[in-house]
Amino acid sequence: MIYEAFGWKMPQFAHISMILGTDKRKLSKREGASSVTDYLKNGYLPEALVNFLALLGWSPSDGKEIRPVEEIIVDFHLDKLSKSPAVFDDEKLAWMNGEYIRAMDLRELARRIRPFVKDAGFDPDAHGEEWFLSVLGSIRGGFRTLCDVGPAIEIYYADRFGFEADAREMLASDEAKKVVRTFREEVEKAGGVKDEAALSAIQNIVKEKTGVKGKGLFMPMRASVTGKLHGPELKIVLPLLGARETLRRIDASLAL
Repeated sequence: MIYEAFGWKMPQFAHISMILGTDKRKLSKREGASSVTDYLKNGYLPEALVNFLALLGWSPSDGKEIRPVEEIIVDFHLDKLSKSPAVFDDEKLAWMNGEYIRAMDLRELARRIRPFVKDAGFDPDAHGEEWFLSVLGSIRGGFRTLCDVGPAIEIYYADRFGFEADAREMLASDEAKKVVRTFREEVEKAGGVKDEAALSAIQNIVKEKTGVKGKGLFMPMRASVTGKLHGPELKIVLPLLGARETLRRIDASLAL
């Protein structure tokens, strides 16, 4: 009636199928649904949200799920909408968001993620833009949302460095201490680890001097400088830490 009163052309209205939660019940706030604003605050990218929402009740002709909105507009047709209920799967949304994070231009990602870095208590400008870009490039592979940056980036900040329980356990053995002591000697001789070649040379010397190889060699080195058993490759981490901070952390690990 409003359209008729104003003399406007009546548009065609269409409704997609009902959207259900993963429990196959009607989606509602009471069952965990959030507003778009909430998702953005929780580190989801607008592009990923649009992509994910477009797939609720609709499937692209080529089956390709990750696609920019421009492609969605071209391929979308009402006659391709499904009559079956769609499922709003937060796990799939998080996966898709992670794919967008990994594919995004690094400088653009840095711009968008800065507020999340600051909210987590870190200064993205502590060592300059190029340092921050290198750090971000080394850790974004495991992100599902922008909020994941906090736990991942802490290994690069001296005031937040510490040893996780499994790393402490790893470093407690006599063999691990032997590896770490030798590792420290070689890092100090080399004036730090500046690149992959330098790290490889040091690891070979430590292997030869200690007779330890495989995980028994590499894991204590990792634990001694990152405080964790998993994370970015040491060939990336150590040049970003610098010689002084690397040696300080190794000394801390030997004092455990």
